[in-house]
Amino acid sequence: MRGGEEAMDGRMAIAFWLMSLASSDYEGNSFSVKHGDAAHRLTFSQGFLQSRGRTVGGEARITYSFERVLNRFNPVIDFSVGTGGATFLGAGLYEQTDFSIGDHDFFAGFSFIPGLYAKGNGFDLGYPLVFRSGMELGYRTENGTQLSLSYDHRSNAGLGHMNPGIESIQLRISKQFE
Repeated sequence: MRGGEEAMDGRMAIAFWLMSLASSDYEGNSFSVKHGDAAHRLTFSQGFLQSRGRTVGGEARITYSFERVLNRFNPVIDFSVGTGGATFLGAGLYEQTDFSIGDHDFFAGFSFIPGLYAKGNGFDLGYPLVFRSGMELGYRTENGTQLSLSYDHRSNAGLGHMNPGIESIQLRISKQFE
Protein backbone atom coordinates (compact mmCIF):
# COMPACT_ATOMS: atom_id res chain seq x y z
CA MET A 1 0.00 0.00 0.00
CA ARG A 2 1.19 3.50 -0.79
CA GLY A 3 0.45 6.45 1.42
CA GLY A 4 -2.62 4.77 2.92
CA GLU A 5 -4.17 4.17 -0.52
CA GLU A 6 -5.80 0.86 -1.33
CA ALA A 7 -3.65 -1.66 -3.24
CA MET A 8 -5.09 -3.48 -6.28
CA ASP A 9 -7.64 -6.04 -5.16
CA GLY A 10 -6.32 -9.14 -6.92
CA ARG A 11 -8.95 -11.55 -5.62
CA MET A 12 -10.99 -11.41 -8.83
CA ALA A 13 -7.92 -11.89 -11.01
CA ILE A 14 -7.09 -14.98 -8.94
CA ALA A 15 -10.68 -16.24 -9.31
CA PHE A 16 -10.39 -15.73 -13.08
CA TRP A 17 -7.27 -17.88 -13.30
CA LEU A 18 -8.63 -20.54 -10.92
CA MET A 19 -11.77 -20.90 -13.05
CA SER A 20 -9.57 -21.39 -16.11
CA LEU A 21 -7.94 -24.44 -14.51
CA ALA A 22 -11.08 -26.57 -14.82
CA SER A 23 -10.37 -28.83 -17.77
CA SER A 24 -13.51 -30.84 -18.38
CA ASP A 25 -17.25 -30.52 -18.61
CA TYR A 26 -19.65 -32.33 -16.29
CA GLU A 27 -23.03 -33.76 -17.14
CA GLY A 28 -25.30 -35.06 -14.38
CA ASN A 29 -29.00 -35.97 -14.15
CA SER A 30 -30.23 -32.48 -13.35
CA PHE A 31 -27.02 -30.46 -13.36
CA SER A 32 -24.38 -29.73 -15.99
CA VAL A 33 -21.29 -27.52 -16.23
CA LYS A 34 -19.32 -26.69 -19.38
CA HIS A 35 -16.95 -24.07 -20.75
CA GLY A 36 -19.08 -21.39 -22.39
CA ASP A 37 -18.29 -19.59 -25.60
CA ALA A 38 -19.02 -15.87 -25.68
CA ALA A 39 -17.76 -15.44 -29.28
CA HIS A 40 -19.37 -12.54 -31.16
CA ARG A 41 -21.30 -11.44 -28.06
CA LEU A 42 -22.15 -7.76 -27.66
CA THR A 43 -22.87 -6.68 -24.08
CA PHE A 44 -24.39 -3.45 -22.79
CA SER A 45 -24.39 -2.57 -19.12
CA GLN A 46 -25.30 0.25 -16.77
CA GLY A 47 -24.52 0.68 -13.12
CA PHE A 48 -22.87 2.69 -10.40
CA LEU A 49 -19.31 3.26 -9.23
CA GLN A 50 -18.06 2.97 -5.67
CA SER A 51 -14.81 3.73 -3.92
CA ARG A 52 -14.26 2.65 -0.32
CA GLY A 53 -17.96 1.86 0.07
CA ARG A 54 -19.08 5.30 -1.13
CA THR A 55 -20.98 5.82 -4.40
CA VAL A 56 -18.97 8.16 -6.62
CA GLY A 57 -21.00 8.09 -9.86
CA GLY A 58 -22.52 6.02 -12.61
CA GLU A 59 -21.17 4.21 -15.66
CA ALA A 60 -22.37 2.90 -19.02
CA ARG A 61 -20.33 0.14 -20.68
CA ILE A 62 -20.13 -1.83 -23.91
CA THR A 63 -18.09 -5.02 -24.40
CA TYR A 64 -17.50 -7.17 -27.47
CA SER A 65 -16.15 -10.75 -27.34
CA PHE A 66 -14.21 -12.44 -30.14
CA GLU A 67 -13.59 -16.10 -31.06
CA ARG A 68 -12.10 -18.23 -28.27
CA VAL A 69 -8.36 -18.76 -27.97
CA LEU A 70 -6.70 -21.69 -26.19
CA ASN A 71 -10.14 -23.33 -26.31
CA ARG A 72 -11.47 -21.34 -23.35
CA PHE A 73 -10.75 -17.59 -23.32
CA ASN A 74 -12.61 -15.02 -25.38
CA PRO A 75 -10.54 -11.93 -26.21
CA VAL A 76 -12.63 -8.81 -25.51
CA ILE A 77 -12.60 -5.10 -26.11
CA ASP A 78 -14.26 -2.99 -23.47
CA PHE A 79 -15.31 0.66 -23.43
CA SER A 80 -17.06 2.60 -20.67
CA VAL A 81 -18.05 6.17 -19.88
CA GLY A 82 -18.64 7.29 -16.33
CA THR A 83 -19.87 10.34 -14.48
CA GLY A 84 -17.89 13.46 -15.37
CA GLY A 85 -16.73 12.01 -18.69
CA ALA A 86 -14.33 9.44 -17.22
CA THR A 87 -13.57 6.87 -19.93
CA PHE A 88 -11.98 3.42 -20.02
CA LEU A 89 -10.81 1.56 -23.13
CA GLY A 90 -9.26 -1.84 -22.69
CA ALA A 91 -8.59 -5.24 -24.23
CA GLY A 92 -8.28 -8.47 -22.32
CA LEU A 93 -9.69 -11.93 -21.71
CA TYR A 94 -13.09 -13.24 -20.65
CA GLU A 95 -13.97 -16.76 -19.60
CA GLN A 96 -17.50 -18.05 -19.27
CA THR A 97 -18.73 -21.18 -17.55
CA ASP A 98 -22.25 -22.28 -18.46
CA PHE A 99 -24.27 -24.38 -16.06
CA SER A 100 -27.79 -25.75 -15.96
CA ILE A 101 -29.90 -26.66 -12.99
CA GLY A 102 -32.90 -28.64 -14.15
CA ASP A 103 -34.36 -26.73 -17.10
CA HIS A 104 -32.76 -23.40 -16.16
CA ASP A 105 -29.58 -22.17 -17.85
CA PHE A 106 -27.13 -19.93 -16.00
CA PHE A 107 -23.58 -18.72 -16.46
CA ALA A 108 -20.66 -17.26 -14.54
CA GLY A 109 -18.16 -15.00 -16.28
CA PHE A 110 -14.72 -13.81 -15.24
CA SER A 111 -12.66 -11.10 -16.93
CA PHE A 112 -9.25 -9.49 -16.79
CA ILE A 113 -8.93 -6.33 -18.92
CA PRO A 114 -5.95 -3.96 -18.82
CA GLY A 115 -6.68 -0.59 -20.38
CA LEU A 116 -6.33 3.15 -20.51
CA TYR A 117 -8.33 5.41 -18.23
CA ALA A 118 -8.96 9.13 -18.69
CA LYS A 119 -10.60 10.74 -15.66
CA GLY A 120 -12.12 13.78 -17.40
CA ASN A 121 -14.01 15.47 -14.56
CA GLY A 122 -14.70 12.08 -12.97
CA PHE A 123 -12.96 9.87 -10.42
CA ASP A 124 -9.14 9.98 -10.37
CA LEU A 125 -7.51 6.51 -10.48
CA GLY A 126 -4.01 7.99 -10.18
CA TYR A 127 -2.51 6.67 -13.43
CA PRO A 128 -3.68 6.21 -17.03
CA LEU A 129 -2.92 2.44 -17.15
CA VAL A 130 -5.43 0.50 -15.05
CA PHE A 131 -6.45 -3.13 -14.64
CA ARG A 132 -10.12 -4.16 -14.61
CA SER A 133 -10.91 -7.57 -13.14
CA GLY A 134 -14.45 -8.71 -12.68
CA MET A 135 -17.06 -11.40 -12.40
CA GLU A 136 -20.69 -11.76 -13.33
CA LEU A 137 -23.48 -14.21 -12.65
CA GLY A 138 -26.50 -14.46 -14.88
CA TYR A 139 -29.31 -16.25 -16.65
CA ARG A 140 -29.36 -17.42 -20.29
CA THR A 141 -32.70 -17.24 -22.08
CA GLU A 142 -33.85 -19.73 -24.74
CA ASN A 143 -33.03 -17.27 -27.55
CA GLY A 144 -29.43 -16.81 -26.34
CA THR A 145 -29.83 -13.46 -24.60
CA GLN A 146 -27.92 -13.25 -21.32
CA LEU A 147 -28.97 -11.14 -18.33
CA SER A 148 -26.52 -10.72 -15.47
CA LEU A 149 -25.26 -8.78 -12.50
CA SER A 150 -21.56 -7.92 -12.54
CA TYR A 151 -18.99 -6.64 -10.08
CA ASP A 152 -15.53 -5.44 -11.04
CA HIS A 153 -12.55 -3.64 -9.58
CA ARG A 154 -10.20 -1.21 -11.33
CA SER A 155 -6.93 0.18 -10.10
CA ASN A 156 -3.46 1.04 -11.33
CA ALA A 157 -1.81 -1.77 -9.31
CA GLY A 158 0.48 0.71 -7.57
CA LEU A 159 1.94 2.19 -10.76
CA GLY A 160 0.88 5.74 -9.85
CA HIS A 161 1.60 8.04 -6.93
CA MET A 162 -1.82 7.07 -5.55
CA ASN A 163 -3.96 3.97 -6.12
CA PRO A 164 -7.51 4.57 -4.85
CA GLY A 165 -9.29 1.84 -6.83
CA ILE A 166 -12.89 1.85 -7.92
CA GLU A 167 -15.61 -0.79 -8.12
CA SER A 168 -18.58 -0.99 -10.45
CA ILE A 169 -21.79 -2.92 -9.96
CA GLN A 170 -23.82 -3.24 -13.14
CA LEU A 171 -26.82 -4.86 -14.76
CA ARG A 172 -25.75 -6.40 -18.09
CA ILE A 173 -27.60 -7.64 -21.16
CA SER A 174 -25.90 -9.38 -24.05
CA LYS A 175 -26.71 -11.04 -27.35
CA GLN A 176 -24.58 -13.27 -29.53
CA PHE A 177 -24.26 -12.41 -33.23
CA GLU A 178 -23.02 -15.09 -35.64
